[in-house]
Amino acid sequence: MRILHVGSYAPNATPRFRAAAMRRIGHTVVDLDIDPLLGSPSRLAGALRIRLLMGPAISAVNRAVLAAARREPFDLIWFDKPVWIRSATVTALRATGAVVVSYMPDNPYGPRGDPGWRLFLAAVPRYSVHVLVNPAGAPHYRTAGAPHVFVMPVPYEPTVHYPPPDGWSDADRDIGVGFVGSPYGRRADFLRALWRRHGVVVRVMGEPGMWRRAFDAEEMARFHAGSAVYNDDYRAIIWRTRINLGFVTHANLDSYAQRWFEIAGSAGFLLADRTDEGLASFADGREAAFFRGVDECAAAIRRYLPDAAARETIARAGHARAVASGYDNDSRLRALFEKIAAACPRS
Repeated sequence: MRILHVGSYAPNATPRFRAAAMRRIGHTVVDLDIDPLLGSPSRLAGALRIRLLMGPAISAVNRAVLAAARREPFDLIWFDKPVWIRSATVTALRATGAVVVSYMPDNPYGPRGDPGWRLFLAAVPRYSVHVLVNPAGAPHYRTAGAPHVFVMPVPYEPTVHYPPPDGWSDADRDIGVGFVGSPYGRRADFLRALWRRHGVVVRVMGEPGMWRRAFDAEEMARFHAGSAVYNDDYRAIIWRTRINLGFVTHANLDSYAQRWFEIAGSAGFLLADRTDEGLASFADGREAAFFRGVDECAAAIRRYLPDAAARETIARAGHARAVASGYDNDSRLRALFEKIAAACPRS
């Protein structure tokens, strides 16, 4: 297929991984990076733009997509999180004969209350296909008139998330229990309880401003180990960490997290929120470990932190499961495109 791929190509963004995977599985891909069109507004201007969804930058994005689609024919136009795209633009793109796909990693129908969904929600019935990362939002999309809704669980990127070199051991792991991410929901409270009730200090890496709003100065000094990390730096942290914590974002109604698959792809030891989908993805105690609540998490840390052999066995089994089950970008997209082709046959 000829695919127009539209998204943010920032170094810390994942759309470029999907575009690369599309090429690896045999498709011709034209990239349209929206970041230069959106520019770099101040924090205040950016907040206003996402709330109002108005202005010349948003018009420029929509014009650029239409111009690209009219320059040459495409079989499929793929949008990564198209919050900037107007309903009329989607309608015009479908008129070119292309299958127009929205890939949405967040849940606009969830209780998190993020701003910026007005244009996307108005356009929901116009897309040919919606691709969601978990099933919680699917009924809402169908009620809103979406013609086809598929769930593609979040993948890992095999060119970035891969096991450490031979000989890697606990001697190379200088982080006991670690978490990379943001303080969504009650995560900060969870980490406080681990420390106060069980003496477990989790080393957190994430955007400092967000964690400062969740922790006081003493807690920041105790928990926060560094800024957010991405790509090779993120993989290096997974390798260096003996127990990698994984949380779901409850306000998105998530049932698993992308980091879980990235940790498994990197052959890290995963200790994660217990969910049905998590247990279906990794065997508890054999391919990952799961917990429900602070006390069970602390018990698992006490069990596994001193047992390097058990962690190594589970981490390697988790990686083997991720490979065999096709949790990588290439496999996930290959299976998805087969579903799209069946749902949206082209003459």
